[in-house]
Amino acid sequence: GRAKIRWYVQAPTSICLVYLAATSLSKSSMIATALLCLLQLARRPRLLLIVLLALAPLYLVLENSLLFERVSGRLQSIGEQQDDSLEARGFPRLVEYPEYILTGAGEGGLFRFDESDGSDPDAQIHEIHSTFLTILFSYGLIGTAAFIGAIGRLYRLSSHGSFVYVLPPFFYGLTHQGLRFSFLWLLLAVIAVLGITTEQRGRGKERKA
Repeated sequence: GRAKIRWYVQAPTSICLVYLAATSLSKSSMIATALLCLLQLARRPRLLLIVLLALAPLYLVLENSLLFERVSGRLQSIGEQQDDSLEARGFPRLVEYPEYILTGAGEGGLFRFDESDGSDPDAQIHEIHSTFLTILFSYGLIGTAAFIGAIGRLYRLSSHGSFVYVLPPFFYGLTHQGLRFSFLWLLLAVIAVLGITTEQRGRGKERKA
């Protein structure tokens, strides 16, 4: 049978996850973590009361803390900081190099996209800060179609209950390059294995019937 993780194991794990997202001060990470918690509550509404009872004293403790102040400042500055611009995220590169739109430019070799005048020796060429735009620019329309096909197959293979957990990392990937994070591929692999196991179990019941 499928193993069940008890609430008293999930609760401290979730608290640690929220704490790590807060200390990272990554706006996308904090919002994606909040989305993950909301999805979990949507699946198990009975946990809402427990969460509210836990958050009330936690808020009173952290209200005047340095961490709370930093997190509030980061969330309030969304869209105002330099790294929030499209240029800083590397998005215009798709328009500046349209010759790569079909087959892609490949990853690495960022020196190819150096358009500086050389006046700033410390200037760095950054990758595109987006999972999906990196796929489009690096692997072109062909690679993007293959990736979408693979995700579509994963959706059909898995249950809706498990597939929704790809939404937070995909949301994070809107403004961050998440392809190099092993946990993303591990998550997709786990969802695929769960889907295959469920499918095989269903076929086994049909044969017995």
